[in-house]
Amino acid sequence: DTRFGHCLALPVISGDRDSGDARNQRFMRQGLVGEDLRLLEGYARALWKGGYASLLQELDSEPCLSRKEAILQGDTHAGFPWPREWKEHEAQEALLKEFEREFQAEELKDPWTFRGR
Repeated sequence: DTRFGHCLALPVISGDRDSGDARNQRFMRQGLVGEDLRLLEGYARALWKGGYASLLQELDSEPCLSRKEAILQGDTHAGFPWPREWKEHEAQEALLKEFEREFQAEELKDPWTFRGR
């Protein structure tokens, strides 16, 4: 999503992330919320105060400010590029869940003959 320019301080889902990793899947589903922004800003501020490299100044850049505003307005996926691989993974997950439902329904109908197949 290029509406916000480039904000290095706020995470996004990129094509090189592992779409099978549960943490990435959760991040893709939930996006970012106000609490995430507060945590990231707090960590950046603590690093800066301790004399370490920090993205604190980047968080105040126009692209980051615009993206943070959109997130606070409820657009939890503001700035996400939505890689094609993630869409493909979501489709595979949906097919797997459908297969599992069919499998369970078939097994419930007749567990004895089903197990013998």
